[in-house]
Amino acid sequence: MMKFSSQSLKETQILATKLAEALVHHRQPVCIALNGTLGVGKTAFTKSLAMGLGITEEVVSPSFAILQDYEGALDLLHSDFYRLEERDLLHLGLEEQLEDFDGIVVIEWAEKFPAIMPLNYVEIQISLEDGHRHWTVIAHDSSLLPLLEEWKLLIEDVL
Repeated sequence: MMKFSSQSLKETQILATKLAEALVHHRQPVCIALNGTLGVGKTAFTKSLAMGLGITEEVVSPSFAILQDYEGALDLLHSDFYRLEERDLLHLGLEEQLEDFDGIVVIEWAEKFPAIMPLNYVEIQISLEDGHRHWTVIAHDSSLLPLLEEWKLLIEDVL
């Protein structure tokens, strides 16, 4: 588990672009679960992650589209579970799409449906307190630890 804080949108953007750098270096499909309350910075983080992955298309919150995919150095599948109900999961085939995607999957509000998360994913819990964002990062599989260690090294110099 890793914990750190950011004090501005700029620092959140740095966190995301440094994670993108580590993801491109490791070149392994990864699912990232972003959890936190409304307005805490999940979509802002995802937009900066996409930029770091070389995605030039504008990344928007997929609250209504449910899934958005983007092409870059590593492709990105962006999902938002905020408006979903459990009955929607089977109808949309989300579990299969998440498992089969050969790139980076980012899911906002993933805590709503933990049962469909793949076995190996990174959970990022973001909370806001006194104007600071607090980040708790958990690897749900030991194969992801080298990626997170590299991310930690990349952000130590800038935060």
